[in-house]
Amino acid sequence: MQELEAKEFAQKHVDEMNAKNTDIEGVTWVVKGSLKLKKGYYFDYTFEFKDPENPPMLAGAPGFIVLADGNIELIDWTEYSDIKSQAS
Repeated sequence: MQELEAKEFAQKHVDEMNAKNTDIEGVTWVVKGSLKLKKGYYFDYTFEFKDPENPPMLAGAPGFIVLADGNIELIDWTEYSDIKSQAS
């Protein structure tokens, strides 16, 4: 999979998250840079806030990997520290 295709899958993933987001007002997930890994492309969960001066408190997974088959693998905080060492 090429990076452009991975970004398309990533965008679809965050679009679905934004469509389902009814709990956190003023937050939009966005796709920014990626990191190429052996098994796909890693993306941080990145946000834009309607009111950046007063952003809501957020917690959750730090990011996700778009796998070669287009599936999404969520990365938890215990896996996050290993991501950079997996870069290819």
